[in-house]
Amino acid sequence: MKKSAGSTRTTLSGGNLPSRFLMTFIKRWDKFNLELANCRGEFSEASVHDLRVATRRLVACLDMARALDPHPRLQKMRRALKSQIDELDDLRDCQVMLTELAESAESHPELTPLHDHLLANEQRLLRKARKQIKNLKLSALQKRFEKIRASLEEQLARPEAETELLQAVDQAYETATKRYVQIDAAHPASIHRLRLAFKKFRYRVEIIHPALLDFPEDLPKRMHDYQSLMGEVQDAVSFLNLLEETAEEDSSFDPEPARRYFEGLRTERTSAYLDDKGELLVFWRPAPNQPFPWQASPTPKGDV
Repeated sequence: MKKSAGSTRTTLSGGNLPSRFLMTFIKRWDKFNLELANCRGEFSEASVHDLRVATRRLVACLDMARALDPHPRLQKMRRALKSQIDELDDLRDCQVMLTELAESAESHPELTPLHDHLLANEQRLLRKARKQIKNLKLSALQKRFEKIRASLEEQLARPEAETELLQAVDQAYETATKRYVQIDAAHPASIHRLRLAFKKFRYRVEIIHPALLDFPEDLPKRMHDYQSLMGEVQDAVSFLNLLEETAEEDSSFDPEPARRYFEGLRTERTSAYLDDKGELLVFWRPAPNQPFPWQASPTPKGDV
C-alpha cells in the first residue's frame, strides 16, 4: 500500500492509533454480543435497532482491519454479519414507515390503507427476524473473531500500521466525494449511493477520531445529521416503492392520492438535503498530504 510521507505526524494526538483500534475492535465485538443477548432476551423494536447498529459498527472495524490484512477470514466474518443486517433491513424500513404514517394518517386519510398493509407486513417480518436472531450461530463467529484478533495484534505492531489505518479512512472519504459530484437532483438514487458510501466513511471516523489531534467535539453529531438528511430522502423513495407494491397486491387500492403526498415529501426532503450537501467537503482532509479542515490555518483578514 502506498504511503503518504508525513501524513500522520501532524494529525495524531498523543494516543497510539493502532492500540486504540485494537481496543475498539474488541469493545465492538463485546457490544455486538451484548446486544444479541438483549435482543434474544427481550425482542423489541428498540433491541433490534441496537443490534443492527452494533453489527454495523463491528462490520466497520472489519473493513478497517482488511486494510491491514486482507485475509479471507475477515471477508467471511463480514459477510456473515452483513447478511444478518440485510435480513433486518426490511423490518427497520417497515417500522420507520409505520411511525411516519401514524403521524400523517390523521390529516391524510388516503394513507390509511397503506398503514393497514404495513401493520400486517410488520408482524410477518417480526416473526422472521425473531427466528433469524434466535438461530444465529455465535460459536462460529467467536472462533473467527479470536483468529482475527490474534492476527491483528501482529499487523498493528508494524510501524506502517498507523498510516494504513488513516489511509483506510482517506479512501472511504474519496469514494464519498466521488459520489458527491455525481449527485443529480432528478435522480434520488444518486443521493442514496452517496449515503451508502458516506455511512462507511462516518463509521470509520468513529473508530479513529479519539486519536486525532484537535478533533471537533461536535463533528460526530454533524456527520450523523448529514447522513440523516440523505436517509430521509431514501425513506420517501421507499414509501413510493411500497405504494406500488401495495397497489399490485390489492387491486381495490387507489395509490394516486398517496403517491402525490409522497412525491411531495420526496421533493421537499431532496431540497432540504441539497441545501446542506456541501457540508460533506469540510468533514475530512481533501488528500492525505493536506491538513484536516479543523487544523488548517485560517485565512488572514484582508487576504482574498
